Amino acid sequence: MKAVNPIFYKFKLNVDTAKMYAIAVNKHKNYVYTRGNNFPITPQDDPDNVFDNLYQQVFDRANMLFGPLELDARNSRTCWAYLTNKDFYRGGIHDHMRTSTITSVFYVNVPKTNQHREGVLSVYDQKEVEMFTYTPVAGELIMFPNYLKHQPHQVFTDEYRVSINIEIRCKDVWWI
Repeated sequence: MKAVNPIFYKFKLNVDTAKMYAIAVNKHKNYVYTRGNNFPITPQDDPDNVFDNLYQQVFDRANMLFGPLELDARNSRTCWAYLTNKDFYRGGIHDHMRTSTITSVFYVNVPKTNQHREGVLSVYDQKEVEMFTYTPVAGELIMFPNYLKHQPHQVFTDEYRVSINIEIRCKDVWWI
């Protein structure tokens, strides 16, 4: 574990990113985006439980950092996929105040780019002034509180940048 700053942690995870990439890209190509910029990975999408395994690893790390955690009844083990490439981008500054306590992003694939801001994650203060950017690395998980405003940036490659959002909703956490 490495603390990037007092509220932004990162971990290296060992999961089957090739399988995750295939599942996410396949669903993205057939998904009808009506609102939002991501989509859920359901158990039907994940017959080998690679995303459920990811969720459990994320929960275990969150519990190690902030625990013992007591899950809220509204907690869901759903993972949410976000993809971007040269042909597809749906961004926007946002937080996860309404949907989680602890927010995590696992980077399944991060294409090599020539521009330093392609594919980065910008982190903002409450007035939406950029505080810093994080350059993601495939296989890495970042974890932060729900109120942290952020925005992924587009990559201009044929290959997809694939990230998976994992939200944990807890009872009685100190920063709420």
